[in-house]
Amino acid sequence: MHASASHPALCEADVQRLIRRLRRIEGQARGVQKMVSERQPCGSVLTQLEAMRAALQRTKVELSICHVRQSLADQLPELGERATVLIGETISTLSRL
Repeated sequence: MHASASHPALCEADVQRLIRRLRRIEGQARGVQKMVSERQPCGSVLTQLEAMRAALQRTKVELSICHVRQSLADQLPELGERATVLIGETISTLSRL
């Protein structure tokens, strides 16, 4: 997937943060596979699946925040400081999801 003029590539800090999150989720998935193969109690497996779901949701929010920053920062330059405030408000709302 390539960046376009309207949607630039993620910055290096965003990439590194998202990769760390995804690797943790990958580790959780391997842990759940092991739990199932070891016939761990279903309740324990469900608890770990919920932790994975929450981690995926947080990753979605982080990626959404990156998208908002990329999209709005370039689209609202005429608003100046107001654009920064709007982006901050939007990110704050997304962070609560």
